[in-house]
Amino acid sequence: MQIITNNIEKECWDLLSLYEDIEYVKEQIKLVKPKIKQTSLKKVASEINLYIKQANELYNSNNDSIITSPLTLFYSINNLVKAVYLLKNPTNGIKASHGLSLNTESGINYKLNEISVHINNSGTFCDLNKLLNNNLPENIDISLNDVLKSIPELSLLYNLVYGEEPNIYLMKKNLDKSYEYKVELFNNSYEQLEKKDLSLLSTNSVRFNFFHDPFGNHCHAFKTAATENINNILEKDIYNNIYLTLGISLNNQIIKIHQLNAIYILFYVFSMELRYRAYEWINIINSKEKAIIKKAIEELKVKMLVCILSLIMNEELEFTNRIENYKEDVDYSKITDEILKEIKKRNRMYGRSIL
Repeated sequence: MQIITNNIEKECWDLLSLYEDIEYVKEQIKLVKPKIKQTSLKKVASEINLYIKQANELYNSNNDSIITSPLTLFYSINNLVKAVYLLKNPTNGIKASHGLSLNTESGINYKLNEISVHINNSGTFCDLNKLLNNNLPENIDISLNDVLKSIPELSLLYNLVYGEEPNIYLMKKNLDKSYEYKVELFNNSYEQLEKKDLSLLSTNSVRFNFFHDPFGNHCHAFKTAATENINNILEKDIYNNIYLTLGISLNNQIIKIHQLNAIYILFYVFSMELRYRAYEWINIINSKEKAIIKKAIEELKVKMLVCILSLIMNEELEFTNRIENYKEDVDYSKITDEILKEIKKRNRMYGRSIL
C-alpha cells in the first residue's frame, strides 16, 4: 500500500493512534478471535491500548541524544511488539523478558561491531520472531557486526567506519528488462564482493555479471528463473530505494534477517550498553562509531514504525510525497489494426493501391 505524506513519522503515529481507542482495538481482536470471552477481550484490549500509549510517550520523549534516546527507543519498540503480538495472538499472553541477552564478556576497548547477543527461547524478541515466521533461530548468538552490515540506511557509514563492505548494496532497476539490476559498488571495486558468500543469491536464482569499462568497475544482478522469489534477496530503506542483501550466516545457513529483527537487536544493545556498561559505552560514543549510532537513532526509529504498521496491516507499506503515474496496458495488435485501416482509407482517397 502506498501512502502519500510529507512526514512519515507523523503519519505512522496517526495510524497507530487508532489503537488508543479501546473499542477499535476490540473490533480488531474479534477479527482474529471471533469467539473470545468478553472478560478476556476487555483485558487484552486494555493491555494493547496501554502498550501503544506507552510506546508513543517513550518515543516522543527522546531527542536523538546518544546519551539517553537508546533507552527510550528500545522500550518504545519493545512495547510496540507486545501490542502487535497481542493483536495477532490475543489469548496467548506475553513474557516479561526481552528475549535477548547481552553476552557477558566486556572490555574498555570494545568496539560496537565486536558485541554479540544471545537469542533466548522466550521473551518479546521471540514473540516478534514468531510474528515474522521464525526468521531467526533461538538459543544462538548473533554478532552485532552481522546486524550492522545488513541495514541499508547504515551501509555507507559501515563502509567508512570499518573499512570493509557491508552485506547490502544499493541497486538500480533496469526498466527495460525484468529482474535486472545494476549494483552500486563501494569505491568502484568488486574485489571484496567477489570474495563474499553469494549462496543466498544462487539459491534464489540470481547471478552476478562483473565487468570493467572506462568509467570504472560495475556489476549487474540478473534473475535467472522466474519461479524463485526475487524479494528473498532484496531489501528497502525508509525511502523505498532497493538494495541487494547477501544475508548473514547462522547455524551454517545464510539467511536474510528481517529489518524489524535487526532494529530490535540494535536498540537492545544500545540500551543495555548505556545502562549496564557505561564506561564501555562512553568509549564507543567517543569513537568514530558514534556516526553509526547517530544515524541508526535518526533513521531507524522511523523505519521501525513503518515495519510495525506493515506487520499490523499484513502488507508492505510505502510512504512517498508524490503519487506515481501509471502506464496503461496496451493491446498493440489493436493499434496496428487501426493504423492499417487508416492507411487503407487514405490510399482510397488518393486512388492508391490498398494492397
